[in-house]
Amino acid sequence: MIGIRFLGWLNIVLLGVMVLPFLLRQFSMHVHKIKGKWYPKLNKFLRRIHKPLGLAIILLAMLHGYLVFGGFRMHTGTLEFFAIVIMAAFGAAFYFFKKKPLLVWHRWMLAVLVVAILVHQLFPNLIYTLFG
Repeated sequence: MIGIRFLGWLNIVLLGVMVLPFLLRQFSMHVHKIKGKWYPKLNKFLRRIHKPLGLAIILLAMLHGYLVFGGFRMHTGTLEFFAIVIMAAFGAAFYFFKKKPLLVWHRWMLAVLVVAILVHQLFPNLIYTLFG
């Protein structure tokens, strides 16, 4: 059986791979222009795997939560999962409707997701502590 912690950290790594094209583009635009033939090839590859990785993250997050609790339970990981699903919904809506605000919200959800990840890592039992 795959370790529960391993699944959680695998999701973090996959999320990092998914965010890499955005971060590289921001770095290239605002810090130092990235030059070289490798950059467009890498960006094209990362964009091609973006959607399948998103689906994998959702499925792995569900499996991770199921292995921890044996079913659905409200937990900081559940809030993190909801953030992932909402982010994916904005991304899918942008893909189908091509409305710029949907892309902006998809990107803003990354900030929400990072906060949810930090809360889940630092205070995993916060919901039980606050609401019993």
